[in-house]
Amino acid sequence: MSQEQSDIVEAAVNAVRRAIVDLPEDDQGRAALTALRDGGFLDLASTAGALEAMLVAEAISREGVLAPVGARLLVGDACGLGDDVLVVGLIEGRSSLVRYGADADVFIGVDGDNAFVAQREQATVTPLSEGVGTPVARVRINDSTPLPAEQSAAVARRWRIAMAAEAAGAMAGAIALTVPYVSQRMAFGRALGSFQAVQHRLARAEVFAQGTSWLTRHAAWADGDDYLAAAAATYACMAAIQVYENTHQVTGGIGITTEHGLVRHTRRLVGLQRELGGANAHARRVTAARQAARTPSAASGHVA
Repeated sequence: MSQEQSDIVEAAVNAVRRAIVDLPEDDQGRAALTALRDGGFLDLASTAGALEAMLVAEAISREGVLAPVGARLLVGDACGLGDDVLVVGLIEGRSSLVRYGADADVFIGVDGDNAFVAQREQATVTPLSEGVGTPVARVRINDSTPLPAEQSAAVARRWRIAMAAEAAGAMAGAIALTVPYVSQRMAFGRALGSFQAVQHRLARAEVFAQGTSWLTRHAAWADGDDYLAAAAATYACMAAIQVYENTHQVTGGIGITTEHGLVRHTRRLVGLQRELGGANAHARRVTAARQAARTPSAASGHVA
């Protein structure tokens, strides 16, 4: 990152840290986004760039903060939401489970190739007692405002980038917790992390986490490229499985306890890899984008 990017990320993370101190999980989302609004970060994608917004979303996710930062900074920006809108719920179709849906001010949805915006009062929201790593609600859209085709495509791209950014942060957070544990945990008279099998698992997890981060940064930097956004999302879904399995494998029983903190990151990975149709839908979009790039040009008759 450039010095300016590092300063932006550090300022955003510090603002969120101060805002959520001692808050229960269900209150973290609005508090974090309020801090970002007060710091002038909500329009970051428009003023600095999608890459800077993605970097902030990734860093806050790594902190383990339960807040839809990517949805607001990236997807919300594509819809031109004002500062009065804090929590954005992303919904697939007209009725679905929505992360942070119970607290959402606005719902942004993707239904096939079309996207729409629905105000809170235009939806029926039923909070659920259990989420998949984050608070979840059942949402049914009763009325909405459709978005034009170009904006609809931008919403889908930004959603994929936001998902991959949060996943990359969650993976990094999971590994950051796991490495100290295996370095200190003794087994057979030596540190668990000194065994080659454990090292191989964590090396594999790190490769997938880093791959997700850099693919997503590339997609955010080239904001507007369907292929790169879909590729980042596809890889993030594959990487989520690898990081989940390998970090839990080497931490054993302690890894599934809330006290240790690993599940705060890995449970989110379970939910994230199902968003916007999951890995298969993202992969189909990769293929469609490549095919579209290879269609003959109407002007020249040659393959693009």
